[in-house]
Amino acid sequence: VSEFKPNIIIAPSFQFVKFIDNYKKIDKDVKIIAYSDSPEIIKDVFNYIKVLKLPEFFKKLITSLLYKRYVNTMINYHITFLKKCDYIMTPTKEDKLEIERLTKINEKKIAVIPPVMISSKPKIFKRVNKIRKVLFIGACNFWPNLEAIQIIKEKIAPKLKDIEFIIVGKDCKPEIDGNVHILGEINDINPIMEKADAFIAPLISGKGMKTKILTYFEYKKPVIGTSLAFRGYRVKNKFNCIIEDNVDKFYLRINELNEDPRLIKRIQSNISEVLRDFSEKELKKKMNYVLNKVN
Repeated sequence: VSEFKPNIIIAPSFQFVKFIDNYKKIDKDVKIIAYSDSPEIIKDVFNYIKVLKLPEFFKKLITSLLYKRYVNTMINYHITFLKKCDYIMTPTKEDKLEIERLTKINEKKIAVIPPVMISSKPKIFKRVNKIRKVLFIGACNFWPNLEAIQIIKEKIAPKLKDIEFIIVGKDCKPEIDGNVHILGEINDINPIMEKADAFIAPLISGKGMKTKILTYFEYKKPVIGTSLAFRGYRVKNKFNCIIEDNVDKFYLRINELNEDPRLIKRIQSNISEVLRDFSEKELKKKMNYVLNKVN
């Protein structure tokens, strides 16, 4: 790195904090830009313990012994990293607010830039009149996705017997359970995305930005999700999506769509407004703004 002599270094993780310290000794003029979620995302790391193949006793023991100490240590480490940087890019406005609160860094030194961009190749548009197939995408080695799958199987699908719920994701065991069809991991998601009439995201835990939501939006079909699922997206209920934070009422929202084709049409027509934030042109503009600020 010292041979390259960069004017700016973008550090994608708090694990670079020692590197920053060492490199600053070589070049005091270099500008460091962090790309970071809120430090509070550290709290989610213990969700992974829930999916490990360990006895429940050991899971509870590990959590009780290590959670508080680990989380506090890592959050402080993360805060130290952010304070050493000249500028911060973060994926959502919620992350920005949490970073401001935890670090007391001036908001003018923090920019919201999403980590994903829409595909240059437009997806096939399908006008939806009736919802018969609903799709959820999520790896089964990630606790928030497992929670969402259980919610679909126990709270949503049983009340909508005439609708097929399709689940696709890495480490998901293929099975058919009533009207829930778990396909597991597949090579080409596109045909299934095209056949689906709507997408679902009953997420109730986790932080950060759910990039699969953008994949859903690219197909311009109704997306029904919690506020947490739409974190980082400029959405409005019944305008370009359906927002429902009570997972016991998800089935009612799907019924509402099926009873009102005009609502489906309105949502499909307005999804383009969400996608504008993720165009190459918009992301370049935001990135150029940050680079000009630190130069």
